[in-house]
Amino acid sequence: MKLERLDGPERISLQEGSIVSAYICLDLTPYVNNRGMTAITDYEKGTLSEGKSSFPMELLPTNKPFLIHDIPFAWSKTEEHDNIELTGQTLSFEATEVKEIYILGVSSNGDYFDQISFLHDGQEVCREYLYLSDFAATTASFRDRQALVTDYLHTRTGKYELVQPRMWLEQIPFASPCLINQIRLEDNPAMHIFAITLAGQKRGGTDGIYDLS
Repeated sequence: MKLERLDGPERISLQEGSIVSAYICLDLTPYVNNRGMTAITDYEKGTLSEGKSSFPMELLPTNKPFLIHDIPFAWSKTEEHDNIELTGQTLSFEATEVKEIYILGVSSNGDYFDQISFLHDGQEVCREYLYLSDFAATTASFRDRQALVTDYLHTRTGKYELVQPRMWLEQIPFASPCLINQIRLEDNPAMHIFAITLAGQKRGGTDGIYDLS
């Protein structure tokens, strides 16, 4: 459908098997399928748009986690990919009682929104809308907020300083906490997700947990 804080060490001080109030940075590595960040040495390899657009890696945070509006996030990267282009994927993770979800992402070639579903063991618990403004927009078109902005864009020809691309922060609150272990995305390849952080109570191990205290 169409229409800064960047610092901070990891804080993990939790007992194995405990149920804790925390931020959980999801590992999206098994699902990334698009290249939205490139170095100056391989700027032509971006695939955010037909013009081979990408964010300049040299201007993005490298901490793990890094903080945006005091919310911790972590990139998920392979050698070729660093974000999810929405094609109807279902993301799976350990069961978490979620109060809010935070998503870093962009749309390309316009401002887009679509449904996003939250499930537990394949059964839909609730359904919301995901809103992401265009990376080339200077202001948000929806409720999303500016998360990051860089001084230039990478394209197939190198630095493009006429566009300062922006990554947007979408916050989805739940009316009441929901126990979920899957997120189902719609088929909308104009929308891209770079990071997801859950706010809630995780049941199980401590991987990806950052204490709220």
